[in-house]
Amino acid sequence: MSLLWIWMCIPVLKAFAVPWWEIYVKVSFCVLLGWRVARMLMWLSETVHGS
Repeated sequence: MSLLWIWMCIPVLKAFAVPWWEIYVKVSFCVLLGWRVARMLMWLSETVHGS
């Protein structure tokens, strides 16, 4: 029974061995960073054009 459980868990372990969560975190971080930079640039351009 335990052998079957281990065999069933191998794909899950492989999925975690490939750092999908790390890729997801990096992508999320890049998107958030890009969004913040874009907002800051928009705010700067508005300030420059306003003055």
